[in-house]
Amino acid sequence: MDEKEIFNKLINNLVENFNIKKESITSDKNIRTDLGLDSFDITEMSFIIKEKFDVQIAQDDSLGIKTVGDIVSYIKNNIKK
Repeated sequence: MDEKEIFNKLINNLVENFNIKKESITSDKNIRTDLGLDSFDITEMSFIIKEKFDVQIAQDDSLGIKTVGDIVSYIKNNIKK
C-alpha cells in the first residue's frame, strides 16, 4: 500500500468516525489543534488504525505523531507487507 492509498483510507476513517470534513484534512494538519481530536479521540483512532491497517502504534511512538502526515508515514513504515 502506498502513501496515497494510506492517506485516502485514513481520511475516510477520520471523516466517518470523527465527523471531520474531508476537504479540511491535509497532510500538514495537526490532529489536535487543526482537527480538534482530544486524547480520547486519539486513543480511538489508534484502535481504528490497528483494525484497518493492522498497525499497532507504540505508546512511545505516539508522542512523536502530531500531524496527519506523521500518521501516514508511521503506517507506511510499519504496515505488514
